[in-house]
Amino acid sequence: MQSFLDLLAAHPLLLLFAVVAVGYPFGRLKVAGASLGLSALLFAGMAFGVMDPRLRLPEPLTQFGLAVFLYCLGLASAPGFFAAFHRGTALRQNLLALGALGAGTVACLLLARLAGLNPLEAAGLFSGSGANASALAAVMDQGRGMAVGRLGDAAVAYALSFPAGILGPMLAFVAVQRWFKVDLAAEAAALPGYRPPREALEAWTFRVVREEAEGLTKREVIAAIGARVAMGRILRKAEYVVPTSDTRLMREDLVVFVGGAEELKAVEALLGERSPHEIDRRGLEAFEDFRFFVSNAALVGRCLRELHLPSLHGAIVSRVRRGDQVFVATGDTVLELGDRVRVVARREQRTVLARLFGDSYKASSEGDFLALSLGLAAGLALGLVPLPLPGGLTFRLGISGGPLLVGLVLGRFTRIGRWTFTVPYATSLALRQLGLVVFLAGAGTVAGASLPRISGPTLLIFLGLGIVVAGVVSLVVLWWGHRHMGLSLNELGGVLAGAQTQSALLDFASAQTRNELPAQSYAVVYPLATVLKVVLAQLLLLWVA
Repeated sequence: MQSFLDLLAAHPLLLLFAVVAVGYPFGRLKVAGASLGLSALLFAGMAFGVMDPRLRLPEPLTQFGLAVFLYCLGLASAPGFFAAFHRGTALRQNLLALGALGAGTVACLLLARLAGLNPLEAAGLFSGSGANASALAAVMDQGRGMAVGRLGDAAVAYALSFPAGILGPMLAFVAVQRWFKVDLAAEAAALPGYRPPREALEAWTFRVVREEAEGLTKREVIAAIGARVAMGRILRKAEYVVPTSDTRLMREDLVVFVGGAEELKAVEALLGERSPHEIDRRGLEAFEDFRFFVSNAALVGRCLRELHLPSLHGAIVSRVRRGDQVFVATGDTVLELGDRVRVVARREQRTVLARLFGDSYKASSEGDFLALSLGLAAGLALGLVPLPLPGGLTFRLGISGGPLLVGLVLGRFTRIGRWTFTVPYATSLALRQLGLVVFLAGAGTVAGASLPRISGPTLLIFLGLGIVVAGVVSLVVLWWGHRHMGLSLNELGGVLAGAQTQSALLDFASAQTRNELPAQSYAVVYPLATVLKVVLAQLLLLWVA
């Protein structure tokens, strides 16, 4: 055994992959529907660190993982982060999450004072009770230059309070539902515009028979339905027409629409009847459905309306696949590298459209590593700049904040001149996971050296403090949001999962509600909550210090 530990201590890369090999399988195990995910690598790293204090990954390797993870996270979160400031329900949900996280920060600050926690333990408690590894990464980076305790204290506090960040909100959701005696199914059905969980996208053909529908344009039809559907080709007196926004419907037209079943029923009510004839099949001699990968960097960041496909090429984009998500394409849909678009067009247009979109799976999966390196270098340089604070203190964004901020800005603008800074979805996901894996493994080995100093009662104290902090956040979201902001518990389940940045909580909320409302709220809140936790964790570290 000692010779094995000596081998690991002498070869850091072997240690890294040993930690991953041990921790990853445990992260996939589910207990009561929840799993640790990649956070299991932190616990695996701690186990190795406990066995021998020499088993620590080199700091530059951990910093590399941290910088790559947070920069790519910023790029990926930018669209949702800036959309969070729009008016409407999304803004209310984000303001609620902001208030809840602020309350959780204050609660953590007070508990740290009462329990005598050092700054790193306090910030680690906040990160763990919020089940957010990004915040822990920022805390450990910020704490490197501060004489406020052992760096591993933050990771230990995170690990001990992490279970509370998942179990606490689950219990709070059940308690609030029973307190207000809410029937989740009835509550969802009463919401304006609510539709049952969406099935897979379908293509239905309709015959225009209602007098009120005659003369309507494509734009007017979609506006009247108030749903996300796409109009495909039209069969008009044995002639196939690719509609533009101003194309008007005529009686007896056969029209194809793409959308969910509920949305398509609304189209049927407007136009008249669903036709038994599928013109997709009858028109194969003239039209075909093509699928293209978006690999042309010149299209990234542009919306479909700007391409003028119906007028220039007689083509319509009906659906877009991005990662595992398939959604109806509209004129406002912004293209990203790696998207796969479904296009209805004449057969002779295939070569032209393939050239327009790029249609190279290899190119759509490759990242522009020059742009990636420039963005990361800018973020790391920004992190070194000292920022003055009141009281003569200085604050640096560091290896965490600099890349995250630059990633958000570049992700918002997509491209600057000829440089395209967005990363294809698959590449972005792989880089984020790689960075997080390296960071968590390194942070775990650092924490392992501190763990033997923690007594049994201290373990329970951190778990209890984590439950209190997570409980404060949960009650602000659920109780205040339901009672004073008029939001439904169906929506608030997703807001809470987004505020906690935990997909396990989203799975729990979706299982309770049996609809898509939690997922919609989660997508709205998650980007802003992720960035806020990174900032608040660092501020908490400074306040306690």
